[in-house]
Amino acid sequence: MNLRRSPEWIQKQLLTVGASAAGIVAGESPYQTAAELYDVMLAADSGFSTEKMLNDDMRRGILTEPLHRQILEDELKIKVHEHDQETFLYSESYPWAHALPDGWLYLTAGEASAETIPVQLKCPRPRAWHEIKLKGVHGHWWLGSQHVLAITGAPYEHFSVLNVETMRLIHFPVYRDDKAIAHLMQIEQAFYESFQSRKRPPEAPAEKIDMPIFTGELLMLEGPEALNAASTFIEARAIKRDAEDLEDAAKKKIETLMGDARAAELPGLRAYRLLHDGRLTLDKQAMVGAGIDIKPFERRGKPYREFRAYRLGK
Repeated sequence: MNLRRSPEWIQKQLLTVGASAAGIVAGESPYQTAAELYDVMLAADSGFSTEKMLNDDMRRGILTEPLHRQILEDELKIKVHEHDQETFLYSESYPWAHALPDGWLYLTAGEASAETIPVQLKCPRPRAWHEIKLKGVHGHWWLGSQHVLAITGAPYEHFSVLNVETMRLIHFPVYRDDKAIAHLMQIEQAFYESFQSRKRPPEAPAEKIDMPIFTGELLMLEGPEALNAASTFIEARAIKRDAEDLEDAAKKKIETLMGDARAAELPGLRAYRLLHDGRLTLDKQAMVGAGIDIKPFERRGKPYREFRAYRLGK
C-alpha cells in the first residue's frame, strides 16, 4: 500500500480541478481558499511539486479503505469495485476537470439496462462522522460529489462514511443536481481560465453557489407497515421494468415487420414510424463564450417536492 504520491501524480492531480478542489474553488471548503489552491497549482506547474507525505487524515482514509469497502459490500450485498487511483477520468464537456472515484457499483436491472455508480469512501474523525449523521453530508463534500457526477454522467454517487472508532457506516446516494452542476462548472472554468492567464483569484469568492440545506438524521422506519410498503414498492418497480423491457422488445419486432413502411395496421394496433425535426435548444455555454450574460434571462421555478427511493442490496 503506497502512502506516498509521486511528483508526476501530484502534478497530474493538481493541474486540473478534481472533486476535492471543487469545494475550494466554490468557496465552501474550510481547509483552503481558491487563492491558496492557485498558489499550489502554480508551484506544481512550475515543477516544484515534490513527493507527498500524507497527513494523518489522508493516511487513515487510505489504510481503512479496503476494510471500508468490505463493510459496505456486506451492507449492500453487492460488490464494490475498486477504482485504480492512477486512472484519472475526464470529460470532453469539462476539459479543465478530472475525477478519481474510490470505487464503482455495477447495478443491473434486467438485460436491457445497467447503471455504473461511482462510490465515495470517507473516513473522517469520529466527531465529523456524528456531525454527518445529525446534519447530512458537508457542503464541500456534496460539491465534490456533484463534480464527480458531472465528469462521469452518473445519476448519483454512493457516499459512504466510516466511523473508525465503532466501525459503523453511514451510506446513502447523493443525487445529481443539474442546476448546481452547471453553476459549479462555470465557477471551475472561470477559476481555471484565471490560472491559465496567471491571474490570482481573490481570497474570498466573488459569488457563492446555491447550496441545499443539509439537516436531519436518516429516519429508520421498521415494523410490518414499513416492510409492506417497501416490499410493494420494490415489487412494483420490478414489474414496471419487466413491462418496459417487454414493450421495447415488442416495439422492435413490430418495426422489423414494418420494414420501410411509415404506417402499418396489426390486430388491434396501428403503428406509425414518424420523423421529426430535432428539438431546438439554447447552447448556454456557447452564449457565455460569445459574451452574452444569460443570468438576466434565467428563471427559477416554484419549489417542489420529489420522492426518490434507492434499492439496498440486490
